[in-house]
Order: sequence, then structure tokens, then C-alpha cells
Amino acid sequence: MRVMPLLLKCLLPWLALTSLTAGAQEAKVADESRLKLAYLFNFIQFVEWPPASLSGDNSLRLCVVGDDPFGSNLDQLAGRPVRGRTLQVQRP
Repeated sequence: MRVMPLLLKCLLPWLALTSLTAGAQEAKVADESRLKLAYLFNFIQFVEWPPASLSGDNSLRLCVVGDDPFGSNLDQLAGRPVRGRTLQVQRP
């Protein structure tokens, strides 16, 4: 009978620590994703696109094929101006 309260006293702090470190890990992944998106957007800003590769509708398309590691965060870049063109995000 006395084992159960002792077990709870030991188990609860461990569970609390585990959940805190899991939350910190998720925050680290989110920060890494935002950093990669910022790098991608800045990379697109400095590329000189050949005129033949640009569409006639004044947009620049960023297409993601396969697994999308950014998820809905990538959609935050849609509509931003890039050298006088509007960035579109597409997932074919």
C-alpha cells in the first residue's frame, strides 16, 4: 500500500521533466524550420533568374515535390514580393 504513494512521488517529477524536454525539442524544431525558411527566402531574393524561366503572369513559383518538411509554414512566403514578382507556393 505504501509503495504506490512512493512510486507516484518518484514518477510525477520524471513525467513533468519528460514533458518539458519534449516541449523544448518541439520548439527547437520549429525554430530550425523558421530559420530554413528565412534562408530559402533570402536565397530566392539574390538569385538572378533567366528571363526564359520566368512565367508571363508576373509570379515566381516555388514548387515542393515529395515530402514537405515545412508544412504550412511554407505558405507564409506566398504572396511576398521577389524582385518585382509575387512568390507562389505550389505542391504538385
